[in-house]
Amino acid sequence: IFRLDEAVLNSAPTADQADYLGVDENLTRTYTLAMHNYASLRGKELAHYLDTRECKTLLDLGCGSGTYAFMLGARNPNLQLYLMDNPGVLAVAKEIQERYPLQNEVHYLPLDAVRDDIPGSYDLILASNLLHIFDEATRRQLLARLYAAVNPGGSVVIQSQHLQENRLGGRWAVFIDLDLLCTTKHGKNHTMSDSTRWLAEAGFSNIVASSMSVYGVNSYVRGYKAAQSLDLILKSTVMTAFEPLQHLLDDSARVRPEHPAVEEAESGAITYRDLAELSDQLRDRLHHLGVRRGDRVGIYLHKSIDAVASIFGILKTGAAYVPVDPNAPVSRGAYILSNCSIKAAVMEKRFAEKFRAEWPREAQMPAFILLEETGGGQFLQKALDEAQAKEPAPVVATVASAPDDLAYILYTSGSTGLPKGVMLTHRNATSFVNWCSATFAPNANDRFSSHAPFHFDLSILDIYLAIKHAGTLVLISEETGKAPAQLAPLIAEKKISVWYSTPSILSFLVQYGKLEKYDCSALRIVFFAGEVFPVKHLRALKNLLPQPRYFNLYGPTETNVCTWYEIPATIPEERNTPYPIGKSCSHVQCKVVDEQGNEVPAGQEGELVVTGEGVMQGYWNLPERTAQSFLEDRQGRRWYKTGDLVVEQAEEGYIYVSRRDRMVKKRGYRVELGEIEAGLYKHPAIREAAVIALSDEANGVRVKAFLSCKDGKRPSLIELKGFCAENLPSYMAPDLFAFLETLPKTSTDKIDYQRLKTMT
Repeated sequence: IFRLDEAVLNSAPTADQADYLGVDENLTRTYTLAMHNYASLRGKELAHYLDTRECKTLLDLGCGSGTYAFMLGARNPNLQLYLMDNPGVLAVAKEIQERYPLQNEVHYLPLDAVRDDIPGSYDLILASNLLHIFDEATRRQLLARLYAAVNPGGSVVIQSQHLQENRLGGRWAVFIDLDLLCTTKHGKNHTMSDSTRWLAEAGFSNIVASSMSVYGVNSYVRGYKAAQSLDLILKSTVMTAFEPLQHLLDDSARVRPEHPAVEEAESGAITYRDLAELSDQLRDRLHHLGVRRGDRVGIYLHKSIDAVASIFGILKTGAAYVPVDPNAPVSRGAYILSNCSIKAAVMEKRFAEKFRAEWPREAQMPAFILLEETGGGQFLQKALDEAQAKEPAPVVATVASAPDDLAYILYTSGSTGLPKGVMLTHRNATSFVNWCSATFAPNANDRFSSHAPFHFDLSILDIYLAIKHAGTLVLISEETGKAPAQLAPLIAEKKISVWYSTPSILSFLVQYGKLEKYDCSALRIVFFAGEVFPVKHLRALKNLLPQPRYFNLYGPTETNVCTWYEIPATIPEERNTPYPIGKSCSHVQCKVVDEQGNEVPAGQEGELVVTGEGVMQGYWNLPERTAQSFLEDRQGRRWYKTGDLVVEQAEEGYIYVSRRDRMVKKRGYRVELGEIEAGLYKHPAIREAAVIALSDEANGVRVKAFLSCKDGKRPSLIELKGFCAENLPSYMAPDLFAFLETLPKTSTDKIDYQRLKTMT
């Protein structure tokens, strides 16, 4: 990547320099400017949050020495790096090495050294920028030295970086450019997204943070006003080509073909090579059935290797996958898949007959790929082999999805009694996965739990972060996932290193899992999301498992994770309030607004709204509901209204207060209480139904239904529970029932929910 800064653009090269470059001045400028605006590359961010002291030290380091942040990354003993740098760095490298102990950690090579054998063993060669925060005169001197430093026949790359004082999401930000190109010792070139991933795997942001105090310099910062009250952010902007989700699997299959990609906790595993090949076969079969880019394909399978292969096979056609809860009533699954007009479905045979009966007569029946069962990938393989024997499907190429192509549709509870489809694009998903990668630095040796079902948005982190880093995804069945006595030994036996689930599961694990009996020392990261984690249980969990880092992740399905907070190493005994949901992730922006949509000052309660790359396109076939869910600002940006009331605090970020509407979180699922009521009204004996949510220390939330019956004909509790099992997903079924002759009303003749709460 060639990029000239202002100093270069404003000063023509001398005749000797132009001669040396081999092109005339105007051509040089035109070419470099064209490269700078090259349309296929987009700026992404690796974010590491620094406190005031750390950020000021980093700035002092840059201003005082010309040393840049990436040098510190070379201190990682697990990754030997050679910096193939521009001549400007070479010109000052000697001075830097004399002043700071970098000579044994960073090796400088001229650009043309790539033509020769490089001494020693190495993993990567990285071409990085020069960081110099100097005035114009100093920059000109450096540029002159740059030209002088180049040997005849060498290449010239002129790059510079600047300290900027910009407002970003209400905070001061420091931008340090890292334009990364890399080549392996075998001469293979890699994309910039590869280098971004490798940096994250090397723990780059953590290394930078831990290295701040190593290279002390005189304390001064040009034009920068540090303040203790400001939250300072180091943002390393990395140029990276867009990479759709389906490419993650093929990339990792090339790097680690024999490594286990997915394991089923109760059975076998599949390698990256075999998973990629199985997904390719499904891609070919779906294409043969008429599936094309932009279509939707249903997945009606229990969690399994077969389901993971189906996800990637569908994505490889350019279509979006629509996962359905296999434990919910078939009528719900049929509604969901007919609502989004699927072209085909990968389904277990046990559902097929009732599914066809529930399918709307006016809708076109989709094509089916039917599996006898699920497990190990063998049932999908068998179904594809049988179909291939009957009617061969030609091999087709994997479709390269565009950023705004739909990747998947997740259906969530709807206030009308019908679920609504949240449309998520490849940009939505990859921006989130890239943020996770940069922030938490997973690696290829990590073993990720897959606790959440695939129709639940928590599964996005599990699946794609594991596959992106060529780690291993360990699938946990629904039965095991609800049994804490089985979960604890599974975490130990499978050596899970990255865990992600709702707090309620972790609370059960604390209370009933007997964690103290098992060796869970491989566990290094625990994510939780979906509901409030009672501090009592979180403290107990940290006491039982003190070694991992704990992160509270927050965000509705419409944004996936949009804020995050790391739990302190020690939770004070006197603390009894839940921890914050934290600060916004770097791929989105958050703010707090009042009922009129005006931003409120910190400390004042309001609704959290979110904009950025992680925010959904909208709801499937619900334009009015989509419009109602967004707030548009004067710049035309759409802000998703989460419906959550929060307060922003300077130190801890956003503090969750409550919901604005009648939506609650139960077992991590967003549940519209109105949808439960709509389901209860279907019972022939029910005249009135009202549902409220009750806080429960052990379970988070319990749902209680108040019912009045027609002609006094009260159904039995067993009958009601059976009816709910047939008409509602298990997580939406009421936990408690109460019968009244008539439900209390307000003065406007509406059900008095406040009165019902006093009757519990």
